[in-house]
Amino acid sequence: MGSIVRRSTRAPQTSRSFTIYKEDLKMAKIPPALNALRTFEAAARHRSFSRAAEELGVTPAAVSYAVRELETQLRARLFERTAVPCA
Repeated sequence: MGSIVRRSTRAPQTSRSFTIYKEDLKMAKIPPALNALRTFEAAARHRSFSRAAEELGVTPAAVSYAVRELETQLRARLFERTAVPCA
């Protein structure tokens, strides 16, 4: 008894546990990363990237980057960024 083998003409990108096709990535709506949402929540609660960074154990730049990536993915501005003068 022969088995049916499905062969794709698409070029796969192999990962450790599964194969991803570029066409599938274009069609998929990827939800925001949970880490980015957690970072956003901390920054919103503290109203400060610096205090959120302290809580999360990362740099303020890492918080800013995560929030900016989330804003890009959601296509929405989540924070109004203002400069705080040094005392």
